[in-house]
Amino acid sequence: MSKRGQVTIFIVVGIVIIVVISMFVVFKGKNEGISSSGVSTENPQYFISKCVEEATNEAIEKILPQGGVISTEGRVTKEYLGKKIVYSCYNQGFYEQCTNQNPAMINSVVEEITNYVRPITDNCFVNLKNDYEKKGAIIDVGNSNEMIIKTEITKGKITINIKRKITISDKGTTTSYEEYKTSINSPLYELLKTAIIITNQESLFCHAEYLGMMINNPEIIISRTEIGGVEEIYGIKDRSTEEELMIAIKGCSIPTGI
Repeated sequence: MSKRGQVTIFIVVGIVIIVVISMFVVFKGKNEGISSSGVSTENPQYFISKCVEEATNEAIEKILPQGGVISTEGRVTKEYLGKKIVYSCYNQGFYEQCTNQNPAMINSVVEEITNYVRPITDNCFVNLKNDYEKKGAIIDVGNSNEMIIKTEITKGKITINIKRKITISDKGTTTSYEEYKTSINSPLYELLKTAIIITNQESLFCHAEYLGMMINNPEIIISRTEIGGVEEIYGIKDRSTEEELMIAIKGCSIPTGI
C-alpha cells in the first residue's frame, strides 16, 4: 500500500473517532436532567405536573371498574367479569329498598384520588432533589407534611393543585417554585353524576329510568345487567372516550324460586 493510501486511511479513522466522541458528548448532554421516569427535570413545575397527571390517570383506571374506589378491601362488593365492584346501594335482605352506600360519591372520589396521588407526588419531589444534587446544585424540596393537594372534579376535567416550595441554587442563581397545576380532560364528573342519579332512584323506587337518562345526555351510554333477579350491575360509559364506571345494586330483590 502506498504512503498516500495509508495517510488516507488514518484520516478516515481519525474522522470516525471524532464523530463517535462528539455523538457520545451530545447524547450524554441530552440525558442530563432526565429522571428515571423519562421526563425532563429541567423544568421542575412541568416535571411535578407530569408526575401528578400520570398518578391521577392511574387512580382513575382503578376507580372506574370498582365502583368509585381505589381499593375494595373491607367493602361489600359484587364480583362481575373478574372485577370486584363496590355496591353503591345495598340491602342484605329481600323485598325492601336498598340503602345508598355513598351519597357523596363525587367528594369520596376526590378523596380517593388525592390519597392515591399524594405518596407518588412526594416520591417525585424526592427524585427531583436527587437529580439536581447529582448535577451539583443545592435544592430544598420542603417537607412532605407541608405539601397541600387540592383535587377538583368538574364537568369535562379533573384539576389538581399542589403547593410545596422548591428552592434551587445553581451556578450563583437561586430559583423558587411553589405551585404546580395539573388539568386532565376527563368525563369522570358526568359518569359519577349519572351513578348518583341511578343510585338515588334505585333506593327510592327499586328501579332507575336509565333509558331516559341516555336521552337527556346522549354522551352517556348506560347498560344494565340483572344477576339472578337479585342484583344489578350498571355500566356507565362515556361515548367519546369509552371510559366506563361500574356500580353494583342490591335492593328490592326477590329470593330465587319465588
